[in-house]
Amino acid sequence: MRRRCVEPAWVAMLALLFTLLGPSIVLAQTPAGTAFTYQGNLRDQGIPATGLYDFVFSLHDQPTEGEAVGPSVSLLDIEVDRGLFTVALDFGIDAFTGDARWLEAAVKHAENDGPPVLLSPRRRLRPTPYSIRSLTAAESEKLVRGFEVAEGESIAPGDVVALTAEGVVKRGSGSSFGVTEIFGGAGQGRLAALSKTAFVLIHGGKAFVGLISDNSIGFGSEFVFSEQAVGEYSVATLSDSKFVVVSHEEGMSVIGDVAGDIIGFGEQAVFNGGGSVEQLSIAVLSATQFAVLYRDTTEPNAARLSLATVSGNAVSFGPAVDFADDPVTSSAIVPLTSAKFAVIHSGSSAMARVGTVGLDGVTSGTAEEFSASPTPDFSAFGLSDSQFVILHADGDNGGAGTAIVGTV
Repeated sequence: MRRRCVEPAWVAMLALLFTLLGPSIVLAQTPAGTAFTYQGNLRDQGIPATGLYDFVFSLHDQPTEGEAVGPSVSLLDIEVDRGLFTVALDFGIDAFTGDARWLEAAVKHAENDGPPVLLSPRRRLRPTPYSIRSLTAAESEKLVRGFEVAEGESIAPGDVVALTAEGVVKRGSGSSFGVTEIFGGAGQGRLAALSKTAFVLIHGGKAFVGLISDNSIGFGSEFVFSEQAVGEYSVATLSDSKFVVVSHEEGMSVIGDVAGDIIGFGEQAVFNGGGSVEQLSIAVLSATQFAVLYRDTTEPNAARLSLATVSGNAVSFGPAVDFADDPVTSSAIVPLTSAKFAVIHSGSSAMARVGTVGLDGVTSGTAEEFSASPTPDFSAFGLSDSQFVILHADGDNGGAGTAIVGTV
């Protein structure tokens, strides 16, 4: 296979094919399976592809080189419509064991007799497919069937339950759930709270306002902000009536204004030249400024930050600033004050540094190492205007779950 690093571009949104429903707490006799849906956007020569294409997907344990995990999946004559396609991938029961995984794809037009083009970079699989556990069907049934409903108890769907030390299920107390409300098509959305009784939901290129009354949810009409129906988005709240949406595939941001359940959108603004990005995170610094940290898919080893300024429902971006000296595999940003934030990134080791917003733009502080080993999976959040905490699996300590506080 020959490798092409820039185009055609490909993006991933992963979702499980199975959901456990119904009143019984015993798994069905038929295993749910280990397949998941891959929905992608394929561009050929920078233009959304249309037609029949052949794909070869493979799973790997490293972002480059490394070892293949499980068998490759070859799919022929897959229909691509204006860039969009959907396939089912199954790498077997042993593919997802808790370690990091990267998906690689090769593609060619179905009528082309030549070899498929190997797309680069590989795409990091986020936590969604890890809902597929490395348990056999028999082990899963044994775990669930180890519990019995306590004598005199009656359990119905939606009930809160408790598992006793004797291994029986009893009706629980405390929280309860309201009626399920459908907000859109298949797939998971992204949420941002506006207030205690209102939130905004992003699903595909559409946005909805959700209004809460007691334990019921009502959704307003859908409002389209992008024709990119399949893709990954991030959303963050700027105020109780304003939010920002950032598209990973389009390198685009747009401001949404909320009045009741009505949403109005401003003009779209691009960062990273409008190219696709990955591992994107947003840090809201104030009602008029936010920072976007990301990796450019054309230069996947670079952690970059773009500072955005909001005026009304318009947004503009300053020049991108590199926030890592060495190649990175993962990164995140934590807001501290309106003019200060922490950037955490991992490559050959794991580091954190402080970013400062001034009159001349964004400046990056000196990186401080908190783990000598790579830390591809971590989470971080602010404690105060001068402290934050990082949760990670410590490679220097056998992968033990570790929390460490950073002080600025």
